[in-house]
Order: sequence, then structure tokens, then C-alpha cells
Amino acid sequence: PSNTLAGLTITGGSANDTIIMGAGLNNSDSIDGGAGTDEVTATITNATATTGALTVSNVESLELTNAGTATLNVAGITGGTSTAPTSIEIAGAATTTTISGIDAVNQKIGLGEADEGAAGQGTFALTLADSTGTADNLTLDVNRAATATITTSGVETLTVATSTTDTTITNA
Repeated sequence: PSNTLAGLTITGGSANDTIIMGAGLNNSDSIDGGAGTDEVTATITNATATTGALTVSNVESLELTNAGTATLNVAGITGGTSTAPTSIEIAGAATTTTISGIDAVNQKIGLGEADEGAAGQGTFALTLADSTGTADNLTLDVNRAATATITTSGVETLTVATSTTDTTITNA
């Protein structure tokens, strides 16, 4: 399905589902991918701390596009496991993407899309849901990135994993 309205409740079936939300994904929607390998795509430009508090479960991949400024709270994105974390990929010519509520064990954050080739760029501020420990790790998948500035809060170890051969990382 494709979303042009707010407040949708979507439940996938046992097959692999692709849920295209367009510019309509926000805190009033609830998505349960069900069984299968599921994907949600959406544009999150202008999401705020309120509208960007997403509720998504049993979806293996979220491909989100930001062409401006967006604030997301991903604590409500559940269903991933330590061996199969939910992938949250951000692409687009963003200026600022703020992501809070990250579950460093059951979610992974990606810059750019791994399969379609859209790059992620801009400033990314990443904050864990629970940073009370002294050994908090966050893995950042750099799938495709133009210029990106990454800041973290509550993270003792940031692992940057590149999955393409055309990514250059400079530690400034």
C-alpha cells in the first residue's frame, strides 16, 4: 500500500511485503510487517520530535529519504534481533538528520541505501536509547555516502562498516 493519509494501521502477511508510505509516515501510523522479509520506504523530510516517533514492528528494512531536516525517535521500531537487526537506512541530500532511541543491539543505522544506490549526506546526530553502560557500541553501515558529519551521544565505540568500494572515510 501507499500512504497519502495519516493514522494508518498496516499489517503485512506471511509473504515478503513492501510498504510504500511516500511522505506520509509519521507517529500516527502503525506498521506491522508480519512474517516474511519486509521493507518500508518513506520520505521523512520535516519530521519533528513528535511526528518522527515511529511505530514499526517486524520489518527488516526501512529505507528513509530526507531532503532537509528530520528528527526521528526509532525506539518504537521493534522486531530486530542481535543476529538479524532491523536496518534503518537514511538517504537523500539532507542537511540534518537526528536519530534518537537507537537500540544498538537490535537496530543498525545505514547511510545511503544498500540496494538502490541513493547516497546519504549531511549531518547525522545519533543517540542510543540506553547509554547507561560503559561499553556501548554502535555500528554505522556506510552503504553510499557523499559528505557526512556524524556525531554520537552515549556511544563509547563507533564502528564504521563500509559495504561498497567507492566510499572514502576521513576522520576530521
